[in-house]
Amino acid sequence: MDIICRLFNRPESDNISQTLGNMMLSGTENRGYNLVYKDLVAHQLNRNRTLVVFQDAVTEDKLSQLKATVVSFGKKIYDISLSSAVSDLDILTAFGCPEDKAMFIVNLFDNVADISDTLRNKAYRIYYYAIDAFDNLDKRYNLKELAKIDPDYIISAVNASSLDAFEKGRRLRFLSDAKTYSDFLDIEAYMMQLESLGICGVLSGDKSCADIFTDGNTVILSGYAREDKKRRELLLNAMLYAVNACAERVSLHPLSIILDNVGFMHYDVAKALLGYNAECDCVVYVLMKDISEYVRKNGNELIEKIKSFLIFNQGSDANATFWSLFFGSKDVQERSYSYTKRKSLNPFANVFDNGGVVANPRKYSSATTEIHKVNKPIYSSEIFRELRSEDVMCYLREPFFRRKSRIE
Repeated sequence: MDIICRLFNRPESDNISQTLGNMMLSGTENRGYNLVYKDLVAHQLNRNRTLVVFQDAVTEDKLSQLKATVVSFGKKIYDISLSSAVSDLDILTAFGCPEDKAMFIVNLFDNVADISDTLRNKAYRIYYYAIDAFDNLDKRYNLKELAKIDPDYIISAVNASSLDAFEKGRRLRFLSDAKTYSDFLDIEAYMMQLESLGICGVLSGDKSCADIFTDGNTVILSGYAREDKKRRELLLNAMLYAVNACAERVSLHPLSIILDNVGFMHYDVAKALLGYNAECDCVVYVLMKDISEYVRKNGNELIEKIKSFLIFNQGSDANATFWSLFFGSKDVQERSYSYTKRKSLNPFANVFDNGGVVANPRKYSSATTEIHKVNKPIYSSEIFRELRSEDVMCYLREPFFRRKSRIE
């Protein structure tokens, strides 16, 4: 237990979510990596933190091991997966007002179609008017039910609401016109695409996000390699938005989020999650294999929000070079030598009479030593490429800590 505390010289009673902050684990999933990951999960569960795990294209063996660890601590698991048509989670409860719920639905459309700004605005108003009317009438609804509504149904709900006459008339005029828009057929088609991908059913359960995220439970969102990439990304991003909205809106139970090699299609949402570490008791653990490829696509912004790093054996020269540069460099003094061997410029300078024999021209050599400064990485890329399975490179921004350690 508490391998991470030992690696960073922290007492086992330490709350690493505060002292070590957001953390990244990067490298090959060898024995040391797996030990640290298991210890990380156990640390969160032992301190009764709500744990949300995003796993993209995870193997079933790894998922089974994670569930076994959770069960051993007596925690409840909410498994949200495209392998099942339903789940306990009602994702719309993550958002506090009709405006945010309507915007979430429109954001889902962006994942299945190239939607114009004009059509976005129309879709937003349709779903905002519907959700606001249902809230006014205390009608229950979820994403699956909203996928089936039509303008006539929304008009009847708006008519029955307690809105003032002017606002009610304005909304009814828009909805009456929407019935004749060919655009509404496009909006309906987007919802049908979401339904066909299985998203609406999975995110339309009976339990609110607040209940799940505030009780010290474990939520596992898993995507399988055998499933369509678009479906995985859509579900992962929808859940990222939900967790982000909860963290903004309510005072959550101490929350730990593990992003396990997630594609980060909407990586700006992931960056927002990392920003909550300073504002509330929320910590994010990013598990990243190919760091150089991620930085090439998205830049360094997400890395800059991470406070501590555990780097294991790197599977490519590019990744090893990245971490070598990341761990810093220093100026070192290097000596260079030059050696010159030549004849005298005046070959007869030392000629003397020796029985009529002329002496050979004098030969000499010279050596020069120069000392100059060179900036070199403190840890060469070869060190990261050749780490053994029990070795790890540790890095903490503040208080500054940097060293190679062994996992025991």
